[in-house]
Amino acid sequence: MLSSQAGLTLCAWQYISPFRRNQPFHCPQAVLPSHGRLCLLHTQDTHKDAAAFSQLLSAHVELAQSDPAQDWIDLTGVYFPANADFSSLRFGKNVSFAAATFASDASFDSAHCSGILSFRHTVFAGAVSFAGLKAANYTDFSSARFAGHAKFGSAAFSGTAYFDAASFNGPTAFDATHFADEAYFMWTQGNHRINYQGAVFSGNAFFGFAKFRQDVSFDSAQFASAADFGTAAFSGKVTLDKAVFSGYTDFSSATFLKPPDFAAALFSGAAYFPR
Repeated sequence: MLSSQAGLTLCAWQYISPFRRNQPFHCPQAVLPSHGRLCLLHTQDTHKDAAAFSQLLSAHVELAQSDPAQDWIDLTGVYFPANADFSSLRFGKNVSFAAATFASDASFDSAHCSGILSFRHTVFAGAVSFAGLKAANYTDFSSARFAGHAKFGSAAFSGTAYFDAASFNGPTAFDATHFADEAYFMWTQGNHRINYQGAVFSGNAFFGFAKFRQDVSFDSAQFASAADFGTAAFSGKVTLDKAVFSGYTDFSSATFLKPPDFAAALFSGAAYFPR
């Protein structure tokens, strides 16, 4: 929780969080008169004091990290007006960036999170990089919106990874990303080229109802368990050169506007394709 200040009007921002059993999160941060009904962290005023914002943000993260009574580092709904750098930081507990907005570029390169990591409904208006991220628990990018370049190269997701209904509107790279548990890309909107080259899916991978409107590459990707592309729609060029499918593979209800390239792809389990 964000720290409250007695005797002052509290921020009116709230969010229904699935991690709190769908109970509304009410921000207890004090409102500043110049920000109307919202606090410095939640106001979307692009001209808010950047130095004061950074100071408050750093203090909150440090307090949440060190306070054993807090299970979460709660940055739910925070509006980041300028470049945000969380690279190489180690989060020792659950972290929520749910419904946050990054108005500029953001970096989580080589960051490490030992708890749940939530970017549910988060908006990335600029470029964002998660290269080398290590997420030890499950990670949620459900309904996140990526407006610019999104990099996940060499990230390692040890728990279940959710990208359901996420929209990718800039070049996106999952090259050499490792999904140790199940990976969900159902209803994903791929509005720009997406690269899964060399990605490793150790658990089941689900792409049902995903819409890839531009080119997508699974070249040299490895699927150790089930790979479900049923009802996925591919409008651009699809390449799976040297991809390895070791488990049940289903493309039976997928649609392709251009012939997919399965050159040198290897299927060692049951595989189903459109008739």
